[in-house]
This record gives sequence, structure tokens and C-alpha cells, in this order.
Amino acid sequence: MPPTETLWFVLGDQLDPRFSVFRRHFDKQRDVVLMAEVSDESRHVPSHKQRTALFLSAMRHYAERLRERQVTVRYTRLDDAGNAGTLAGELRKAIDAVGPARLAITRPGEWRVLRMIERIAAQRGLPLVVHEDPHFLLTPAEFSAWANGRSELVMEHFYRMMRRKYNVLVAADGKPEGGSGTSTPRTARSSRATARRSRRGSRTPTTPSRRRCCARSTRRCATSPATPRPSTGR
Repeated sequence: MPPTETLWFVLGDQLDPRFSVFRRHFDKQRDVVLMAEVSDESRHVPSHKQRTALFLSAMRHYAERLRERQVTVRYTRLDDAGNAGTLAGELRKAIDAVGPARLAITRPGEWRVLRMIERIAAQRGLPLVVHEDPHFLLTPAEFSAWANGRSELVMEHFYRMMRRKYNVLVAADGKPEGGSGTSTPRTARSSRATARRSRRGSRTPTTPSRRRCCARSTRRCATSPATPRPSTGR
């Protein structure tokens, strides 16, 4: 078997059924895919065991589909002897085992994971190739270019840019469908009024039951000198 050129680290939330990244960049003769089931990831954020089981099942099926395409897959199961328990540990083991010339990944959805892979690549002196995830409509670099120089980041402005970029609800003359790029005037007025109330710190009860609840909370909080007295909007 020829020496490994690229070790591709495929994460459990990157199971693209169209294999779009592999079709463009993968060399079946010289590249190896790494996939790993590790307990640390299911504990990083609390996860129901049924979700974890479904997640791992999807990973195993995906690995089998890759093997059917004659892709070399290094796969670690959760109960394998010597499982490092972390993505970092499994990546280090794979580097030691296959000795790649470089690492490659599809950009992870978490900065935490991306930074971990970058650190290991730097420690081992390996180039790291980061391919953009085709499931996202905008790359981090494109977003940074859009945000650069703006005094504030407003979702409405970003939304307009994306609509123009992908020609979504945009008329032939380049203007928004329906003549408005955001919401109806009534909704816009309501949103502005809500924003003003929020800035004032007002929490006006809108129903009799909410007013009664707020009044009870006020009486109870008033007995505690350490608790600020909530506003009733009066």
C-alpha cells in the first residue's frame, strides 16, 4: 500500500450523502478517512442516549458506504479496546498509525473542534487543509468581508445581502418582492415599539393573569431587602 498522502478527519455531523467534498478532492489510492466514536463528544453537551445511538448508527452506515466506494476508512467504535475517548486522542493515534503528509477536514461547525485540530496539526508539523462545508450558504471569510467596516451588525442588513446573493424573493428589477425588504409596516411598528419598551426596562403585563402574577411577585419581593423590586409597568 502506498504511503498515506492525506488523512481526512470526518466528523459525525458531516455525513454528506452526496460525498461532494470527496468527489472533488479525495484520492482513493493515497488518502485515508478517519472517523471516531468518542464518549467525550456525547458528554460535552448533554445528549439523550437515543440521539447518541442514532448519531453513531448514522456514522457507521456512512463509513460502510465509503468502503463500498473503495475508500480506506480508519474507524474507531465506542467500545473498541484502546479508544482514546476524545477526538484529539483518536486523531493523534491515527497520525501515528498512518503517517500522513497532511491533514484535511471539512470546516467543523464548532470553533472548539477546529481549534483542536489546528493545534494538533501544528504540534505534528503537518499542513492542514480546511475545505468549506457546502451545506452553509456563506463562508466565514465571506461573512467577515461583509462585516468589515460596519459600525454594527444588524440581521436585517445581512438578510438583505443574502437575498440579493441568492436571488431569493427578489424581483427582476432587483427590488424585494412585494416592495418591502423586511416586514409589513404594522409588524415593523410593533417591533420598534417592543424594542423601545425593552430599552426602557419595562415589563408591562398584558393579561389579567399576568398582572396578578406580577403583583404577587411584587409583594413577595418587597419583603426581601436583597431582592430588587420588579417593575409592574405603572
